[in-house]
Amino acid sequence: ATCNEFHEIRERPGDFRMNDTEVLKEILPTKLRLNYPLRTGEEPDPPNVDIPQGWQKQMDVNHIDIKFPSEHTINGTRYL
Repeated sequence: ATCNEFHEIRERPGDFRMNDTEVLKEILPTKLRLNYPLRTGEEPDPPNVDIPQGWQKQMDVNHIDIKFPSEHTINGTRYL
């Protein structure tokens, strides 16, 4: 297939920092998650991305998942 995209995904950090109280930090069984508040007006901005090929708007990031490889094995198999 031919890729017709004309630029890479461009991310913007937004106005929240990881240590802000509005950013919910979760420890889940298979990942760490940062939940950002949903946009309710013009400001503050959550992190967002500009998707290529004419979506023509910044898309807000609701959460970020941080995954790590498993530290354990079952019968010699490591599950990611």
